[in-house]
Amino acid sequence: MKKKCKINYSIVFIIIFLFLFVKEINAQEKRYSFIVKSNEEKKNTPFNYDKVYEFESKRNYLNDSIFFESGILNKNTLFEFKKNIWYLKQEGKWTIFFNKEINYISKISIDDVKFSIHWKKASFWDESEIYVFTLEPLNQVSVSNLSSFIFDYKEGIIGIYGNDYLIIRQDFINYFR
Repeated sequence: MKKKCKINYSIVFIIIFLFLFVKEINAQEKRYSFIVKSNEEKKNTPFNYDKVYEFESKRNYLNDSIFFESGILNKNTLFEFKKNIWYLKQEGKWTIFFNKEINYISKISIDDVKFSIHWKKASFWDESEIYVFTLEPLNQVSVSNLSSFIFDYKEGIIGIYGNDYLIIRQDFINYFR
């Protein structure tokens, strides 16, 4: 004799609702303020602290290690940070973006322009593990001013600098005083 399995739809609905609710609670959004210091007026000093602008980047965490970041490299860049290695999702697959144990050149596409990323370790007064990377176009694209990105291997991009500006994430401002 076979038993018929009755589905209690109200229990299934409650389980689905709880799953979606818990998933929404786990998703986090973090906003980071950046201070832009320009050197438009005082050419003989490194940075003009009188002229200050601000902008914001945003991270939307899908879980503890995977997040979308917007406002710095692209509209939405998907990163994964796992065991001190940064991965970047491009064209549907994960590639290494940064690994402090290996010196290498990685590649990234930003708005359909392909760049190679050149990394080097930077020296700061407190001997923190800060790195700098530059983006160099791979195609026959002319770029008049190449920016360098300041990267903390635990926090990600904390600053950007070029010929006449320095952009610093506000929670790292003491590194650049």
